[in-house]
Amino acid sequence: MKTLIKNIFNPARSIKVKEFPLASCILSPASLFLVSFILFPGAALSQTPAQLEALQSELEALSIRTERLQDVEEIEILQRSYGYYVDKSLWYSL
Repeated sequence: MKTLIKNIFNPARSIKVKEFPLASCILSPASLFLVSFILFPGAALSQTPAQLEALQSELEALSIRTERLQDVEEIEILQRSYGYYVDKSLWYSL
């Protein structure tokens, strides 16, 4: 439970929801789970073990994909910053 609560407020493990009307809204995987459990409480209880395992593996795959996309985004930010400093001849600021 501590890990679940820690992940809800951990911005490093969060997902930026761009399709959501509130574009600045940031949700972590744990908070998405909590929201879905609150909205659809019976959905998680009516699953068979095989379905739950499939959902768990899909969640892990999506988690890995999200981390990779966040890594790509951070690399692009770094490349833009480096390009700016090189373009402005700010060698000592690098």
